[in-house]
Amino acid sequence: MRLSNEWPAWMSGVLLVTLAVAGCGARATRTPVEGILRVDGKPVPQGLKVVFTPDTKDGEPCVGVTNDKGRYVMYARPGMKGLPPGRYTVAIPMPGDGEGASLILPPELANITIPDRYRPGRSTLVCDVRWGGTVYDIDVTSE
Repeated sequence: MRLSNEWPAWMSGVLLVTLAVAGCGARATRTPVEGILRVDGKPVPQGLKVVFTPDTKDGEPCVGVTNDKGRYVMYARPGMKGLPPGRYTVAIPMPGDGEGASLILPPELANITIPDRYRPGRSTLVCDVRWGGTVYDIDVTSE
């Protein structure tokens, strides 16, 4: 039997299969982020937005929306649950912010007051999103 210095054709196939299988175990680019938003100790009603803005130059804001128990789940984009790990500034826009003056809100949201210190562009809330999931509960005081 004679050994060749050339790469056997079957070895290329084995290498491709090995790389494909190894790629399946690669780390995801997003991790779950959720929490409960409370105003003055009470969970907010359904429909209030929570905005996470990454502390990177090219990062785009990500939005979660509260359910009827004040729980929100963050999405990097519609249909893409979770956020890339990193540091985020967290803000809560007032219901109707940027929606136009003609927006009619349900009474539950119309009565919510979010102070300026929690609003976009002014918020000092910060969340460090880590691999394995992050729970970030937000307790807002309206005074």
